Amino acid sequence: MSLAWPYALYWHLSRTLFKQLNGLMGMLSAYFDDSGTDAGTRAAVVGGYVASDFQWKRFVARWTEALDQEGIKIVRRADLENFRGEFSEERGWNPSRRTDFVRKLHRIIKTCTYSAVSAAVIKDDFTTTMPGWVKELFGGVYGWCACMCVIAMRGWCTEVHHSDPINWTFESGTEGAHEISQMFQALQLPDLRDHFCIGSFSFALKELKPLQAADLVAYEVFKHIENQLLDRGKRPRRRSALDLFRRQDERYATFWDRDRMTNWLAECDRDRPFGDVSMDQLERALRRK
Repeated sequence: MSLAWPYALYWHLSRTLFKQLNGLMGMLSAYFDDSGTDAGTRAAVVGGYVASDFQWKRFVARWTEALDQEGIKIVRRADLENFRGEFSEERGWNPSRRTDFVRKLHRIIKTCTYSAVSAAVIKDDFTTTMPGWVKELFGGVYGWCACMCVIAMRGWCTEVHHSDPINWTFESGTEGAHEISQMFQALQLPDLRDHFCIGSFSFALKELKPLQAADLVAYEVFKHIENQLLDRGKRPRRRSALDLFRRQDERYATFWDRDRMTNWLAECDRDRPFGDVSMDQLERALRRK
């Protein structure tokens, strides 16, 4: 039986039994991280998870227990992958222990969140394809990816009939934090906030445990883009990615290369990139930052 089956069944029953899921879900919060921030990387990624506050409370309890059992304070997926920091070989970490730990963390994520949402872009393609007004509006590759996550989240909300605001939290101090902040500033207009179900927006440190789950999915999406798309599958698909991703997670993942960005520019209304909201309104919102 596929790991995705229980979740697919849940969504089928939800859509069948509930015309409006707001009462079932309660207040929702989303936690996101970026990946590919090193200057030498070819792709930029923003990814994270959405869940109810009740689910996040359960997540934190289970995550804390899993980390305490291993004597770990903060999960950083790149450190775990390369046996650095708290995951050093001197502290007893090896591939087998890493695999068991990762699978345990994945089970917690998959049982305590509704869905992952992610976006990735090839940096060079963005630089050479996108005109100045796009870069100014979105701030750069990470602002672009964050916006694509907002749009994908809107699609998720539509599918599950959720219309209440979602609170967004990103990791602070990252390379893409300024771009993400600028992009969200452009979305503070009431019409856009309501349309995209945006509640509060904030930054927090990686000590906040839901951000560690976001770190895991952003890392796996980044490795998938590098290995499978940019390197054209020279390496097999990572088993950890196959274990982490559910069916709905891949549904709300977007990838932007030169062709897709060129098509977007051809179809985009330069004066109204977000539909009914004009560029003049967006520029006024940006000047308020």
